[in-house]
Amino acid sequence: MSTELDTRTGMPQFYVDAHAGKERAWISAAWRGTEDLAHPAAALALLRHPNFTAEHAFSIDDAEQAELWKNFRAYCVALDSGPQSSLTAFGTGGPRWITAIGFSSARNAAVLTSDGWLLGNREDSSAVMKLRDFLAGWEDAKRPGPEVFTAQLEQHTAGWSVVATV
Repeated sequence: MSTELDTRTGMPQFYVDAHAGKERAWISAAWRGTEDLAHPAAALALLRHPNFTAEHAFSIDDAEQAELWKNFRAYCVALDSGPQSSLTAFGTGGPRWITAIGFSSARNAAVLTSDGWLLGNREDSSAVMKLRDFLAGWEDAKRPGPEVFTAQLEQHTAGWSVVATV
């Protein structure tokens, strides 16, 4: 816990499943340890060098873009939770800081950056299609924010988890 954001490392202080040294690129994948012989480093490699990029900004106003992206991130977390989740966070350190949310596996990856860029391994990959479906669903739901979600506790054999639902 800290009163200030620590940016010295260029990556989160916890839940980093793979990182790329000097580049300070990192990934956190909900599916860690669930795919045989797969590791989130494979998805990180796909996002570090995406074969597909497309602009998908919510607003031309930076403050509004940031707020809407946070709302979309909350929507993704609420709708893609549980043991089958492919939710993925991705980012890089300076000089071009990237923060992104999306979906991945060891073979496919797609994220939407906070500044409105969709990055993916292929335009027709399952991760890109899932991200586009989530974007369409969020838009159809009139861009809900965290205030519309309800938190529930779910008990599992390993303990408890908090799940957000719409």
